[in-house]
Amino acid sequence: MDNNKKIRVIEECLEEFQERYPQLSSDLPVQIRNAALYIHGHLFEFDLTVASLKKEFRIKNNNFSSLFKNFTGYSPRKYIIHYRILAAKKLLRNKSLEDLTIADIAYALGYLNYETFWKNFLKETGVTPLEWKTKEKNQEKK
Repeated sequence: MDNNKKIRVIEECLEEFQERYPQLSSDLPVQIRNAALYIHGHLFEFDLTVASLKKEFRIKNNNFSSLFKNFTGYSPRKYIIHYRILAAKKLLRNKSLEDLTIADIAYALGYLNYETFWKNFLKETGVTPLEWKTKEKNQEKK
């Protein structure tokens, strides 16, 4: 598959992913709900950080991360990582993208550094991206 087609498949996968998430409770405080929606809208951008989130919403208090965690179960940083890893699994599962490198996937998800993606994936799932992909393939064969 040529690079342009790969890019289109990646974009379609990630757009579909973004349409499915978030499934946010309607009883979230407005600030938390808006922050979560913003994260999902910008999930694959390289400059999405807790600092950029605070700047976007003019959040000055230091307890925002604790408040966010109380309502979502994740700190903002972990929330970003969690949803990026879910998207990574979707890309790793896609048969049309089998020849993508882990670095390509990391970059598509907003990671500038492959090692950071790899460490986050390992911490979130207990296995490396390649191990996860191999395990998924083996389960499909059964």
